[in-house]
Amino acid sequence: MVNILLQNITDINTLEKAALELARQIMEKAIEKLEEELFKNKDKNLEVVRFLERTISTKVGNIKLRRRLYKDQKTG
Repeated sequence: MVNILLQNITDINTLEKAALELARQIMEKAIEKLEEELFKNKDKNLEVVRFLERTISTKVGNIKLRRRLYKDQKTG
């Protein structure tokens, strides 16, 4: 991934843009992994109702999120 981003670096500005894009991709993947861990370790009474998609704005750029929306089977 790093090699691909660094292939067309011609100056400091393109290096900065490439570094920010790499950081954005890393954050997006980290959030995906966290979401998976939350799902794997969820309470057994929770069921997935649907997915919620949104985009958040961060210092490294916009990050797309896909979160599960849960419903407690006992309390509704």
